[in-house]
Amino acid sequence: MEQYIPEFYYILSTGEVDATRFCSIILQGFPCNTPDLRLQWSVSLPTPPPKSSNRVARRPMALPTPVKFLHLTDIHFDPEYREGTSIDCGEPLCCRPESRYLPEHQRDQKLTELDKAGYWGEYKGCDMPWRTIEATLDHIAETHKDASYIIMTGDLPPHAIWDSSNEENTMIMKELNKALAKRFPDIKIYPTIGNHEAHPLNSFGPLKPVGPTNMTTQWLFDAAAEAWSQWLPAEALETVRQGGFYSVEVQPGFRIIAINSNLCYVLNWWQIYEYKDPYGMLSWLVEELTKAEEKQEKVHIVGHLPPGSVECWGLWSKQLDRIINRFQRTITAQFYGHTHFEEFKVVFAPRSRKRPLAKPISTSYIGGSVSTYTDLNPNYKIYYSDGGYKGASWDITDHETWIFNLTEANQAGPEVPPRWFRLYSARQDLQLADLSPAELYKAALRMVHDDKLFETFYGITVKRGDTSMKKGCDFRCKEEILCNLVTSDYGDQSHCQEIKRRMLARR
Repeated sequence: MEQYIPEFYYILSTGEVDATRFCSIILQGFPCNTPDLRLQWSVSLPTPPPKSSNRVARRPMALPTPVKFLHLTDIHFDPEYREGTSIDCGEPLCCRPESRYLPEHQRDQKLTELDKAGYWGEYKGCDMPWRTIEATLDHIAETHKDASYIIMTGDLPPHAIWDSSNEENTMIMKELNKALAKRFPDIKIYPTIGNHEAHPLNSFGPLKPVGPTNMTTQWLFDAAAEAWSQWLPAEALETVRQGGFYSVEVQPGFRIIAINSNLCYVLNWWQIYEYKDPYGMLSWLVEELTKAEEKQEKVHIVGHLPPGSVECWGLWSKQLDRIINRFQRTITAQFYGHTHFEEFKVVFAPRSRKRPLAKPISTSYIGGSVSTYTDLNPNYKIYYSDGGYKGASWDITDHETWIFNLTEANQAGPEVPPRWFRLYSARQDLQLADLSPAELYKAALRMVHDDKLFETFYGITVKRGDTSMKKGCDFRCKEEILCNLVTSDYGDQSHCQEIKRRMLARR
C-alpha cells in the first residue's frame, strides 16, 4: 500500500473528490454505490451513414482459406519463480525464494512434495517460470507456422504487486518481446498494455509529472513505444506515447485498433481524479472508426480489461458500448485478456420499451492466460477469420484453445517438454451454427438447462485445471459464469437477470 500513498494523497487533496464520487467509481460493486450525477458524460458520435453504404462485397465462388491468427495474453513471467518453494505462502504470489512458510495452522510442519512448486509451474497462487514461457513459444512457432499475425493483450509482469518497479516491468517487457521476435521474425505482433505493466499496479495517471514525487505514467507509454517499434509504424507509436493506444492497417480493408481499456479499471485511483475520457482515447477511437467506416474497412478491437465486468467503471463501459453499437457494421470482433478465463461477452444494442431484451450486435473474445494463476492450465488461442480477399467480412468463423496439463508436465519432469493439445473447437464443442453474436447468446441461454453443455463449457472456462475441475461449479458459480457471458455494460444487467430468472425457474 505504501506505493499508493503519494497518488492517493494527491488525488484527495487536489481533486473534487468526495465519498459519493469514490463510491460511484471505485466501489461500484458494493452496497455503498450511489450514482453521482455530476459524473455524467458522453462521447459524441457521428450520424450513421445510409444502410446501403459500407456493404460487404459478395464472397468469391471459391472461398479462400480463412486467415489464422494467434492470441497470447496474461503471460505473467516471474523472474523469481523457484522450483521447490512453497505454493501456499500466505502472500499474493508464492513459489518464490521468500515463499518458505506454510499457512498459519501448518507452520510447525515441514513442506511435503505436494506443497512444493513444480518445475513447469503450479496451480496455486504462482506465476510462470521462464522455461515454461520458452517452451510455450517454441511449441507455437513449430505448430502454427501458418499464423498470419499475433495479438498480445497485456499483463506480462508477475502478480508480485509489492515488489514491482518501473525498471523491472520494463525489463520484463523487453525480454518477452525479444523472445517473441526470435521465434516469429517474419510475423507482425500487435500488443496492448495490461494493468500489471503499470507501476504502481493499475495506475494510469497524468502524462506530465505532478505532485512532490513527480508522478506520471509517461514512462510506461514511452517504454511500450520503444518495445513495440519493431512491429508498429511511426504514426501508431505516436499515439502509444499519448496513452497506450493505436490504430494500424493490417491488410487493405482490415484494421486493428488497440485501446487502453485499463483506463476504466475501478482500481485505477486516477479515474476519480480525471474521470471524463482519460487521454481523450474514446474520442480518438470514434475518429479512427469514422475514418475506417468511410474507407469501408473492417476493424478488430484489442485491449486488456474486458468492459462489462464489475472491474470496469460502468459509465466508461457504457460509452464504449455506444461506440460499438454505432460502428457495429465496421467492428467485427473484440479481443481482451485479464480474467485468465476462457470466455466471451456478447454486446447488445440499447434497450427500448419495445425491446426490453436487446439485439446481440458484437462479441468480445477473452483469451484466457499463459499463467496458471490460479487453478488453471496454461493456454493460448487460435482464431480463424473470413478475410484475405477484397470486401471480406473479417468475421470470426471459428476459434480453438490449446493447453497443456500442468500436473502431467510436472510429473514427466524437466527433460520432457509439456504436451500441448487442442482443448476444443468453438463451433464443434459448443454446438454452434456460426460465431455470430446471436448464436453465442443462444448458446449462453441453452447452457441454463443443458447440463452437459455447461459442464463442457465450465471445463473450457477453467481450461480443465485439475484443482478447478476437482472443486466443480455449483449454482452460484454457474450463474456468475453465464451472467458474465451476457454483460458488456455493468449498468445494464437485463440479460443477466434473464439468465437468473431461467435458472431459478429450473431449480
